[in-house]
Amino acid sequence: MTTQAPRRVRRKLVTTSFLVLGLAILVYWADLTGGYFAAFDEAETNKNCFCELEGSINDCSCDVDTVDHFNNMKVYPRLQSLLVKNFFRFYKVNLKQECPFWPDDSRCAIRFCQVQNCEDKAIPEGMKEKAEHREKAASFKYTREAQVDRGCSDVEDFDSALGFLDTSISDQAHREFELWAKHDEAEEDFCIVDDHDVDAQYVDLLLNPERYTGYRGDSAHRIWKSIYLENCFGGNNQSSNKFSSFVPHLDLRNLCVEQRAFYRIISGLHSSINIHLCSKYLLSESKDFLDPQGIWGANVKEFMRRFSPETTSGEGPHWLRNLYFIYLVELRALAKAAPYLRREDYYTGIAEEDEEVKLAINDMLSIIESFQSHFNENALFSSGIASIKFKNDYKEKFRNISRIMDCVGCDKCKLWGKLQTQGLGTALKILYSEKLQSATESGLWDKPHIEADPIFRLSRTEIVALFNAFGRLSTSIYEMENFRRVLSNRSILNNCRQTQNVKVTESKAVQTLSKMVILHVKHGDENLFLYETSVSNKTDVVIRELVAVYNGRLKIQRLCMEIEELAEHGTMLPQEMIGLNDDQIEELKLTDVWAEKCIPMGGFNFNKDPLLRRNGRQPNEHMCKVLANAMTDAKAMIDKKLVKDAKPLKLKDVEEALNILRGAVTIVYPMKLPPHDTIQMEFANMEDLAGTQASKEVIEPSKAQLWFAGRQVLPGKLLSEYLGSNDKTKVVVKLNQLGEGPPAREQVISEQVRRQMMADAHRRQEELRWL
Repeated sequence: MTTQAPRRVRRKLVTTSFLVLGLAILVYWADLTGGYFAAFDEAETNKNCFCELEGSINDCSCDVDTVDHFNNMKVYPRLQSLLVKNFFRFYKVNLKQECPFWPDDSRCAIRFCQVQNCEDKAIPEGMKEKAEHREKAASFKYTREAQVDRGCSDVEDFDSALGFLDTSISDQAHREFELWAKHDEAEEDFCIVDDHDVDAQYVDLLLNPERYTGYRGDSAHRIWKSIYLENCFGGNNQSSNKFSSFVPHLDLRNLCVEQRAFYRIISGLHSSINIHLCSKYLLSESKDFLDPQGIWGANVKEFMRRFSPETTSGEGPHWLRNLYFIYLVELRALAKAAPYLRREDYYTGIAEEDEEVKLAINDMLSIIESFQSHFNENALFSSGIASIKFKNDYKEKFRNISRIMDCVGCDKCKLWGKLQTQGLGTALKILYSEKLQSATESGLWDKPHIEADPIFRLSRTEIVALFNAFGRLSTSIYEMENFRRVLSNRSILNNCRQTQNVKVTESKAVQTLSKMVILHVKHGDENLFLYETSVSNKTDVVIRELVAVYNGRLKIQRLCMEIEELAEHGTMLPQEMIGLNDDQIEELKLTDVWAEKCIPMGGFNFNKDPLLRRNGRQPNEHMCKVLANAMTDAKAMIDKKLVKDAKPLKLKDVEEALNILRGAVTIVYPMKLPPHDTIQMEFANMEDLAGTQASKEVIEPSKAQLWFAGRQVLPGKLLSEYLGSNDKTKVVVKLNQLGEGPPAREQVISEQVRRQMMADAHRRQEELRWL
């Protein structure tokens, strides 16, 4: 009795100690992470590479993978073909505006900082005419022009008796009315629009692409420092890191949702610009002063320097995640303004191109509206009276940021900074415009005719800035995928793991990478590809993956053959018109209804198809080059030469090659191909191969057979039962279909080696005979 009591006391003390220790750990974790409802996500910290983000996007309802796929497969190709059109390539801006905050002492003298002037003859006449006769804004009704030349007769003017009242309105009153009207229009603006300034000029964005010009140093840092420390909510933290966003990620948990959103929008814009500079970095330049030339390309080291956790105090992955946040904000703005944007003319005076742009815009907006997880703008400014103050603060801060852009010393950087800031401001104007909300709810955009002065309107400059700014964000996400691909190479895998504090030595990393069995896959005697797997995998899984790669290669080959025909002779004719000449088609009164719907971007040249399968509308030379480059890249990714180069082929590589082809076709045909076109059916996995030679080449997964050393590899077993337990193995396997029987045994030596051995033996005999 006396011995058991101390034991119970000790047991209780130990239990209590563990409870106290566990509670302390829980409190420490909650303090460190902000608890379950923290305003940030640490999902990416366990990734092999800092730019391989995953999980949900902070303060949004979708994840990174969803946005990556939606942008890279659907949005990016369409934007690339849309933004080269005249309506979107010419942007009117005032680059001569003086800096209102500090002396303009940092003008960039680097040759690549200069903006290339736009020749007046290059600007479409329709745009210049519309600039001279500006759209009738709300202030138009107060001008003298509106009071005369109305096109009405005296008979129709029933109110002419009161006309003398107009004469009592002085010129000063007219000017005051116009100022008040402009004030009403600008009330919902989030940025300053300067396209009506005297010094405003058109700039060709295609001649002045956004890229790294060499502009850097204190001047560039002063711009971002001013934006973060003086305009972001709660921006009171200094950082020694020159690439820091000045507001540490963990401090966001102390901010409300509106303040967090503001910071993430600015941080996302900053990240996007940095990615552009890294992907179009000035790698080298010529020494010719009269004709300066530069070579731009991706700079992976610069990308790592700007975003690696080691160089950013762990903040880099969070900045990259903020890029997705601002992308969703602008994506939602386009979706919300879609009914209004569909009513725009996109007028340049070039009738055919204007119609193409309208069709492309409609297609783009339909894709954007189909996105399932849009940003919820109602989550902001929903706290009653306090929300009014927050919204006004947002406007003032964004207007201030647009003024700061006038302080950028590099003209080309200023151009793209002003454009992206204005595009972002236009997006916020759309999301929080009470006028747009009222017009949409009243069904104004569904009416067949809208008055000349609708309740809500966007200027041409705002529309151009909105689409180009969104195009920049889309390009950033696309380029980040390219950086991921480069950083995932084995040569820098160890660096990526060290970045995440994973203590793996180089020898262990190499050992991990080499623990794979290499299957040299053949069909008959034909070398196909190398495939990496593990002997611990099940045979049915391996067979299924091999068949998927095998059939995927065949699909790419079929697509390339058809895309070659597409580049030569246009889209495919309907089934009932294939093989018929013009006289037969006319006699049977057949019509290709898809010909006018599926016009290649940039127009076409007529090139009759001798096989009478396609409509003869050949894309222009530039678009043909796009298709040719895509086919070259796709073929290289699945080439048999990879076997000689000892490079394994993955299913992901096959899918990427398909995406390259799909993206190129989308660029050339933004309205898509006819549903009966073989290419479109291949992309949709609805191809009908019955009766063709291709049907004999494809292997059905349920009938696939794998052979090794004359033995069939049966499903339901482990691969180690056939190959042994040694992972460091390279073996030849053969793939065929049920009913073909066992393949012929592999020769011990190849025919080439056999001939070489016979030649050596013959030469040796000749030498002995002479001796």
